Amino acid sequence: MKFRWLLNTSLKTVWEHKTIWLFGILISLLNGAFRINYTLDERQIMASIDRAELTLSRLSGLQLLAIVFLFTGIVLAIIFASFVLRGSVIDLVRTVNEGGEPRARHSLSVGIRKGLPMLGKSILLWVPFYLLIALIGYAIVVLFVGAFTGGQNPSNGTIALLVTVMTVTTALSITAGVIVAITNRFADRFIIIEGERVFAALGRAAAMLRRYLGFSFLAWLVMFGLTAAFLMVFGAYSVAVVALTIAVGHESTLLVLMGTMLAGLLILILAGLFEALGGSFWTYFFIFLRDGGAGGQQSEKITGRGTIRPVPNEEF
Repeated sequence: MKFRWLLNTSLKTVWEHKTIWLFGILISLLNGAFRINYTLDERQIMASIDRAELTLSRLSGLQLLAIVFLFTGIVLAIIFASFVLRGSVIDLVRTVNEGGEPRARHSLSVGIRKGLPMLGKSILLWVPFYLLIALIGYAIVVLFVGAFTGGQNPSNGTIALLVTVMTVTTALSITAGVIVAITNRFADRFIIIEGERVFAALGRAAAMLRRYLGFSFLAWLVMFGLTAAFLMVFGAYSVAVVALTIAVGHESTLLVLMGTMLAGLLILILAGLFEALGGSFWTYFFIFLRDGGAGGQQSEKITGRGTIRPVPNEEF
């Protein structure tokens, strides 16, 4: 199955409809809100902890409770906004696919209405998965601790068995994670495009994945490869730009700051493009599978205002 057409279609859609790109930038910005800077050394970390303890010691219980509620509210708002924007991107691509003119306000209203169902669906999928991974990790740690703390060195056979168990469980965990991720993407589109409720969307998403398991894994591998390439290229780019800025303007703090901010802005724009590309790709892939494209029929709905042609069977 070839995916070049889907990628080209998705890129054309994002390029011709900058609203989708803008929403991708906003999603990337919200995702960046959860990133933690690990570049601080131990002394800076300890100093920050001391300052935090001093500040907290001066607050009353009611003030601490208010801070906790405020922080929790901000986190929940960011999470909900991310789901709203993801749903809006799906609706925008659906509108383009159906030959309509995408409107940000309408798609945002769709995202707001469907944001909570998408969030609930993600909780139903990911919380059990992460709990299972935690239990498996705990069991592996117990096995290793039991094998190496019995007062005797474990035999080669025991070590080989432990390594095999860890390898197999890791492979199964990765596979399960991919299955959950693909199911999550399909369910999002059943909620937005088909108007399904959470459990119905999950059921139909699982059925679609079972029917097109091979194609779905290939689609995930394509996007995973593109994501890895994107992170490597633009990670190296950001490091090079920051290093060059520091080298050129080492005597000017303002120049270093401006160069770093410019590099960050460019990376955010490109990350938004990639986010929008991914949302478009999975939406078109979903439509193609829904319309039976992978089963030998031609997908007639993927037209995109005359710029995106239907896909002949031989291209897949």
